[in-house]
Amino acid sequence: MTTHAGKLAIVLAHEQWELEQASYDIAAGRATAKRCAETAGVLERLARELRDHAATLAFGGGHSPTTVDSDEPGGRGDPE
Repeated sequence: MTTHAGKLAIVLAHEQWELEQASYDIAAGRATAKRCAETAGVLERLARELRDHAATLAFGGGHSPTTVDSDEPGGRGDPE
């Protein structure tokens, strides 16, 4: 079983790839309003999860209160 920290790391690595793709789309003028909004939502969720993880580290570890689902990186299913 993967630890919560391990799952968070997997999701972060996947989203790094997604952000890179979004940056190319934005620079090339291919980004849609939907894609931009989805990317913003992912960043907000990741920020929340990272803050929760930081809080668990600051207060003695354990599992953070949010759930990271590595089967659906970014909460959007498979990459487009």
